[in-house]
This record gives sequence, structure tokens and C-alpha cells, in this order.
Amino acid sequence: MLNAKALKSVLVADDQAFVRTLMVRMLNDLGYATQTASNGKEALMALDFVNGALILDHQMDGMTGLEILHAVRTGETPLERDFPILMLTGHAESDLVMRASALDVSAFLSKPVSKAKLGERMAYAMERKLVLKPSVEYAAIKVPRAGGNQQEADQDPSRRLKEMLESPDAVAVEGPSQQLHYTLVEPGMVVVENFYSAGGTLLLEAGTELTVELIDQIAIKCAANTEIAVITVAQGRR
Repeated sequence: MLNAKALKSVLVADDQAFVRTLMVRMLNDLGYATQTASNGKEALMALDFVNGALILDHQMDGMTGLEILHAVRTGETPLERDFPILMLTGHAESDLVMRASALDVSAFLSKPVSKAKLGERMAYAMERKLVLKPSVEYAAIKVPRAGGNQQEADQDPSRRLKEMLESPDAVAVEGPSQQLHYTLVEPGMVVVENFYSAGGTLLLEAGTELTVELIDQIAIKCAANTEIAVITVAQGRR
């Protein structure tokens, strides 16, 4: 008889390769299918292909685990707002635990994680019935951004894009922006305006440099929804 858990895909998002490898091995042993992401942006792009749970580390480039949890609970992703989310924590991360609890995280996983504890927490998270607050209440909860601190978390969220584009590490653009059909964009181009699904889900953040993998994933989303097709981009240079 087919194990029902084999039909559930779990996304493990952690910036440390050995953690991802260990978690995948244990999850596979427990009967779950798995996907991995090494940073927040990869995790966001993988959400359409996960139907079981998310296991998130907090400290990741691009977007933190708390930011992803916040996005899910406020309805800004393709996932249901009550989707099971487990947060990896260390012993000295009391602030993370407090904020994740306020965002109704499904369960915590304390490092180091044993297979027995992982199986127990996965079962708890996936069986737990969350009673969610209105999305506006979650939206009011401030979370530190990737590479930031609490002072930055309290800033106007609209400043994030401006700061990202002005960062020394940002991908610069050359030439005017242009609106292109998704089939015409090329690797190395930079997204100039946030690109949303027809339902309002952020698919590509302004400032993102397009790669072959991102273009392939966007093509799948656009092909399935003909209402979205045009991306505003510019040529990128470093």
C-alpha cells in the first residue's frame, strides 16, 4: 500500500547545504517527498510545487524564514494561509520564537534535529488545525528583513525596494526599461517593476536578475494563466 505521506512534498529552505542534505535524508526516510531551496527567493519560487509543509531556517539571503511565514499568513503567496510551516530554531533565538508564535507558526524544530523528533513535529504540524487571525493583523507584525535588524523591520516596507536597488550589491541596469512578453525575456535582464500573478501574488520582485531557471518557472506560471504575460525589464550589468 502506498504511504500517504509519499504524496506530500516538503520544502526545506536553509542556506547551509549540510542541513538541507540531512533534513532531506530524514524526511525521505520518513516517507515524504522533498524539495530544497538555499535562499528566500528560491523558496518563494518553489511554493507552487509544494503540497505538504515548509521547513524554514530564519537566516537566509534574499528573504528570511520569518518573512516567508509572514507572507504566507498574510495571503501574499500561492499557498493557503494556514499552510503547515515549521521553523528551525537555535537555543538563543527567543526573539525569533516570539515573532514566529505571533505569526502562528505550525511548529518549531530545535537544532540539532533527530529523525524521531522531526517525524513527531511534522505529524503535529500537518495535523494541527490553526485558527487564523485576519490577514491585516498578521500584516501589522513587524519582522526583521534579510540581513537587517529590528530597526529596519520597523521602517516603511515601501523603502525596501529603493534600498535594495541602491545597494552596492544590487544589479545595475543599462538602457531604458521595456515591457516584454515572458517568452522574450532573456537571462541577465533585470526586473524593473514587481511582477504579480492575476491574483495579486508577487512572482518576481523588482531588482531580480533573471536566470534560465527563473525564466522557466515564470513560463510555467504564465502558461497556466493567460492573464499575466508581460514583464517590465531592462538590460542588466554589474
